[in-house]
Amino acid sequence: MKRTTGLSLALVALACLWLAPAAQANHINAEDIATHCANAVNRLADRCASVNERTAAYCVKRIERLLENGHRDAAHRVARRCVRLINRRSNACVEHIRIICRECIYVLKVLGHPELADRLEGICAENVKKVRRSQADAILKVRHALPNIDVAPVAAIAPVIAG
Repeated sequence: MKRTTGLSLALVALACLWLAPAAQANHINAEDIATHCANAVNRLADRCASVNERTAAYCVKRIERLLENGHRDAAHRVARRCVRLINRRSNACVEHIRIICRECIYVLKVLGHPELADRLEGICAENVKKVRRSQADAILKVRHALPNIDVAPVAAIAPVIAG
């Protein structure tokens, strides 16, 4: 994850807060801020989902190769490592999305645009779901490559997907 997106959004947020008293006079375009934030969150969620998909594909190939060569224990280790990696990356993505959204929503509310803040909140929730769905799909692919893996069952991930 790049910290520059969060940092640039934080700087935008600070600049907007600093300029908030003058916002009425200068007409800071809240729609542009909301669009910038929504685009940043969409790009981040797309990138995270893509990384999950590529990680699962790579892991499945490695697991299948190990099983073909009779290295069952090594295949189990790879599968567990892959699931941990997918979970760690997905959790980091979701946290990053939430940070960006929290900052942007706060700025929009300070600027007096609660309707834009609400719309952005919905976009953020959809993107969190997108990352969680990609996380669950990636884990399922790894689990199907090695059905007897001992990792958290998919049912344990379901509450995480919801929010």
